[in-house]
Amino acid sequence: MVLPETTTTLSKPAAAEVEVANGTAARTVGVGVGLGIVGTVLTYGYDPALGFVLYVFLLLGALLISARMHKTPFARQNWILLVAVLFFSVMLAIRADDTLGMLNLAAAIFAALLLVYHFANGSVVRQNLLEGILNATVSGGMVWIQPFGELIKAVKWLTARRSGWPTIMPFVRGLIITIPVVVIFALLLSSADAVFGDLVSRILNIFTFHNVDSIVSQSVVAGVLGWTAIGGLSFAVLDRKSKRAPRPLDPPILAVETETQTAPIFSLGFTESTMLLGGVCSVFAAFVAVQFVYLFGGVRNIEIGKFNYADYVHRGFAELVIVAVLTLGLAYTLNVIAIRKSKRQLQVLRLLLTVMIVLTGVILVSAFQRLRLYEEAYGFTTLRLTIYVFIVWLGVLFASFATSLYWQPHMINVFGLTTLIAALGFVATLDIINPDAFIAREMIERHDVDPSYLVSLSDEAIPAMVTLVDAPEKGLRDLVRLELGNRQNRLSYGDNRDWRGYNVGRRNASAAILTVQDNLLHDNRGYLHTLDDFKFLKAGLSYREVLRQAGLPSYSSASNNEYAARRSDRDLLKLRYALSDSSTMFITIDTVNGVTAACVGASETQCISLLN
Repeated sequence: MVLPETTTTLSKPAAAEVEVANGTAARTVGVGVGLGIVGTVLTYGYDPALGFVLYVFLLLGALLISARMHKTPFARQNWILLVAVLFFSVMLAIRADDTLGMLNLAAAIFAALLLVYHFANGSVVRQNLLEGILNATVSGGMVWIQPFGELIKAVKWLTARRSGWPTIMPFVRGLIITIPVVVIFALLLSSADAVFGDLVSRILNIFTFHNVDSIVSQSVVAGVLGWTAIGGLSFAVLDRKSKRAPRPLDPPILAVETETQTAPIFSLGFTESTMLLGGVCSVFAAFVAVQFVYLFGGVRNIEIGKFNYADYVHRGFAELVIVAVLTLGLAYTLNVIAIRKSKRQLQVLRLLLTVMIVLTGVILVSAFQRLRLYEEAYGFTTLRLTIYVFIVWLGVLFASFATSLYWQPHMINVFGLTTLIAALGFVATLDIINPDAFIAREMIERHDVDPSYLVSLSDEAIPAMVTLVDAPEKGLRDLVRLELGNRQNRLSYGDNRDWRGYNVGRRNASAAILTVQDNLLHDNRGYLHTLDDFKFLKAGLSYREVLRQAGLPSYSSASNNEYAARRSDRDLLKLRYALSDSSTMFITIDTVNGVTAACVGASETQCISLLN
């Protein structure tokens, strides 16, 4: 008996589909390789700035064109992600603050990962908090894994067309002949015209490898950019079922638990849940009562309680913010795992969650109030301003969660969408405020400049800083002039030397410095104070006032000058200034009461006091 032959030959329609898929993969790989090369040219050797923004625009353009060729339309309900990627990328070329740059880069990457996941289908407005995290994680992993499959398909497509390779040779020979001729004529014309020659040298410099390390590092950058471009382009147009992340359970707080509903992997009974919520609410209620008496009641009540006001305001601020964050996590978790078997249980849990959220809102207000009072006394810092913004957006999250307990529309996950908006809105708010520029202006307007902190701010603060080059206080004036001189040198030879590193913030800083360049100092080596420089000294002067008059000391016992003077304890700061007659000025500053001792001499134990 003869057995029928088995065959693995695909039917014509299936073979055609495979052929199309392989051809698409080859095209995606080619585009990804091109994007990797172009991206390296635009970004290598520069902080993310204009060159990086152009690369992002090219990448998004390639994604939209690729989707059109795949006949995969963009899911327009996810436009918020496209806008977010563009906004945070553009801000990289606008803000010169390094911290803002890192936040913008992180926000752009996060939005891009969600965009790749939801590009063709699905809705970002319907995902909950856990889904958003899982989807971004899955997308990030697949961007690195997907290129393997695309490369295999591309190789198969090229192998199947091996017989057609000879048709490519005329183009290869054309390049071999054309490039040397073009280079020769370009060099000759460069010699004939200086402007044209400068343009050619700039272009050639982009593609010049100066050493072996440069070749290797640029190849690595090109490989990473190309690989991720292939992964993003291919994963974005995959069928939804091919890239579905494990779906976390939606919070069931709005419905009574039934036998037909899927139970969470871990659940907590009604009794346990109410005990936990009741206990937390009780502690929060007691804390809120204290806040109304001691903090919201004013300075008099705090003094009666024998607390130092500054110490009371400053103490525990970080703990309050942490408590608020943990409470939001606890509320969300209980919303997912708590079991409700009747409408009464549903109403009780909803009420307890609402009470806990309201009490936590008061705690947030307390934290905000503490920060405001401390800021009124000592001024803004970048950290304080950032925490201000964080507290506001955290309050938005609490309001959103409370709303989701009573309102859950079918097409929108209220809390999930608000979480995404809050995460991106936090960074966007900082971009709009521009913290370093805001803080510099605020210090100058309130006439309480902290010189050491001012010169530590980013280039965004320079337009405000230049207004102090003629400050009446000698120490502040010299310190600003020296800092602006150093910044001018750095900006002249930094990323601004090329359009790829162009940044609006750095350009504005350079333009501002040019307006006062005749007053700048570029070197303070060998500069020593004289005794006349300290005629201003008197008991009670603050650390800032000393710095504004005398400048930065040659020695300070503070590990960080800017923060040491703001501590609420009664530590002593020891400052030393070298004098031109080889003696030393010793100044002791109580961090609460200001200058307590000042003397001049060869040593601190053998010196003449300058205070009455």
